[in-house]
Amino acid sequence: MTATDGNGVVGEVWVPSRPCGDCAPEHLPAGSVEESEITALVRAYSAGNAVLVEEKQALASASAAVVRTFRQVQDAADRIRVFAGVGEVVEAGDARRAVVARHAADGPEDRRRVVRWARRLLWPAVVLSGLYDAVYLGDILQRLTSADEGSFEYWAAYLPAVGLTLALLVAGALVAQALVRARGRAERATTRDALGVRLVLRRLVTWRDAGRREHDDLPWPVWPLAVLFTVAVFTVLGSWAAIRAKMSGAEFAALKPYEPYAALLILLSAAAVVMLKVLGHNPFADEAATVAKDFAAVRDRAEALVARARELTVAHWQAWLDLEARWETARSRACRVVELAIVELRERRSASGAASPLQPPGLAVTDSVPELLVGTHAGVVHLRLDFSVLDQVGVVAGTYSPEAAEQRVEERVAELLGQFGDPTRRAG
Repeated sequence: MTATDGNGVVGEVWVPSRPCGDCAPEHLPAGSVEESEITALVRAYSAGNAVLVEEKQALASASAAVVRTFRQVQDAADRIRVFAGVGEVVEAGDARRAVVARHAADGPEDRRRVVRWARRLLWPAVVLSGLYDAVYLGDILQRLTSADEGSFEYWAAYLPAVGLTLALLVAGALVAQALVRARGRAERATTRDALGVRLVLRRLVTWRDAGRREHDDLPWPVWPLAVLFTVAVFTVLGSWAAIRAKMSGAEFAALKPYEPYAALLILLSAAAVVMLKVLGHNPFADEAATVAKDFAAVRDRAEALVARARELTVAHWQAWLDLEARWETARSRACRVVELAIVELRERRSASGAASPLQPPGLAVTDSVPELLVGTHAGVVHLRLDFSVLDQVGVVAGTYSPEAAEQRVEERVAELLGQFGDPTRRAG
């Protein structure tokens, strides 16, 4: 049977598995039942109806829980649909497949391979090089400015070393970027010119040959900026290194022959920082790591949405089963009151040797309570349990069925998870 709730939602009305009091009324003619028995029956049926009224509030709370959990399941299913419709799963999957396709032909020298030790050593080398430069450059500037020990000028003399260290990092980044871009173009070339005097002379006239860049290629390398900035940084650093070496040679004559080597040592530490930056720079590896991270984040969010929707589905099932149990309890309690009264009246008749017109209760509790039309000298007494007070509960239980909620969730889950395996599947 279909019914409509207060919001106009049409659904099936749930009915208990063993209906109580739904049969045609049983007629008991006048005189077959004593007045005292009629009074007892009226009292029993009234008590049974009072039980139904008493249970109505608890059933209303259970019904509200069913509606609430059903709405929560709907919201969870809608969140899955929205997430699938946005296309984050498809985009993340496409990006992941694009990375795999781009490097499918790389061979043993996968361009995504990272020189990990270079990346791990970069920042320790930066710190050590900065400290080394700060000691020597700071000493020179302190002498040039005649700064008193502990003064602001004394400590400010170490700041240029910080700027020089940052300049080394920038130079390393520029050289690494240009080198990776140039190497990428060289790797795609199927032929190359022989290295000889003619090629060198041609490069003096023509800096670079004309070329064509595909849409998925790295940008063109910018060598002039990288070379000029790196040369400027090393020129400044080498000049101060030479000054420091000459100052040491002036103070200690025995060290004067080693001035060039001291300057070269400072330059070597700076070159190590630049080369570590060059070795650790790999945009292909960075892209692959970013794509993998984004895909993992999308997957985790999808799993969380699915888990939450299924958790709410279980909660809805629990609320619906609790409503069913309360419904059965209310009906059983009401029927039990009437049944016990009928049994007691039959026992009285049996003790006196008289037959009772009242049928004995059945073995099933909710199958045994009849609807009676008892004839009296004053008329007919209609005795029945009023289960209509529970009708709205049946509408709620049928309209907000957990089977329908679970089916909706699983459909949305199938749409979402299908996008991980088939990128052409998008939520409708």
